[in-house]
Amino acid sequence: MASFAAFLVGSDYMTAAELEEVTQATVLYGGRLGTAAVEAGLMTPDELDRALAQHHDLPEIPAEWLKRPDAAARAAVHIDLVKRHRAFPLHFEKRTLHVGMLDPRDTAVLDALAFASGCVIAPYPISELRFVELMQRVHGVAPSPRFAALLDPGHLARIQRGRAALRETRRLEREAGPQELVLGPLAADLELSDEATFEAMSTRTAPEPAPWEPPAELALPAAPTPAPPPPQREAAGRGPVAHAEALRRAEEALAGATRRDAVIETALALAGHFAELAALFVVRDGVAAGLRALRTGEPFEIESIVAPLGGDGLLADAVRSGKPVQRPPAAALDKVVAKALRCEPEAALAVFPIQIGGRVVNLLVAKSGAGVLPSTAAAALNALAQLVSASYERLIRTFKQQSAAT
Repeated sequence: MASFAAFLVGSDYMTAAELEEVTQATVLYGGRLGTAAVEAGLMTPDELDRALAQHHDLPEIPAEWLKRPDAAARAAVHIDLVKRHRAFPLHFEKRTLHVGMLDPRDTAVLDALAFASGCVIAPYPISELRFVELMQRVHGVAPSPRFAALLDPGHLARIQRGRAALRETRRLEREAGPQELVLGPLAADLELSDEATFEAMSTRTAPEPAPWEPPAELALPAAPTPAPPPPQREAAGRGPVAHAEALRRAEEALAGATRRDAVIETALALAGHFAELAALFVVRDGVAAGLRALRTGEPFEIESIVAPLGGDGLLADAVRSGKPVQRPPAAALDKVVAKALRCEPEAALAVFPIQIGGRVVNLLVAKSGAGVLPSTAAAALNALAQLVSASYERLIRTFKQQSAAT
């Protein structure tokens, strides 16, 4: 079976250039390809449902089942299994359990559901967005801020209008014909930078990552963090050589990561060697949204932090300049962010931009135990930001190559 990405382009749901956009979003922000397509206004939720059914050659879920899932079906599978397998029971009849699944061809999940329920399982493709909405409405599971925005009726209405405008644009392009389009003036708002950047990325041969040798200063056992993250704790307690080896292993794991979440987890663990606090923000649509954070090796929740980037502040300055910024919070927004990160009012925050194709996509925020970050720690975190950028580019290339090969 062809990949879903190839199906979407081949079935005229989106163009190859639009696939570039959603591919990048999927790698950078997580979630599935269909979620990114809806988020970008390239598909409506209904179109995504139809496309998934066509791709898997399975029937669409009846609208009534989505509106009112069968209580008997829900009783057949414990909610823990629903969460674990991301499979929502929708309808029950004659010992057959009809289930919406993010991966309806996953035989292991089908077997697990059949064993748990004692029923024959009839799978249906369900989008990530529909699954999250059902979990919220039926089981009271709060969605992340990203999905809460997507599930907002006003947001979905704007997506519908944008999709209608896109269809009309494509119709006019087809009617104009290729010669008129070639000879006509380039639209003032047409952006080609992302497509060109990622086309170049996909065709060039990725260089072998050079091993990064930590400076002698960083091999000293004087890391600001009292206790490194769990994977490195035992090594860090055995002196400078073991500490440097732990850093080297973490860098190798980052360079070889095959998932976005693995990049994030490894990067934060590595940052924890040089700072008491390490927090990663996603930059998108004019805001910086909290993603994940570690303090002295322990995770804490920052998803509720959403900082606008249009005014003054550390985060905005780092995005505009594309360069690291470090200073005590001065602007009002900086003080709010520092408080949300549980930092002392006078503590200096360091912000390291993570870029792809010249565009800042993440911000790594770090804080030392006291005062500013030592220059060696700041240099190491800046190098880490560049390693994360390289890992993202590699994941995007891999995603595109896999889509093209299937």
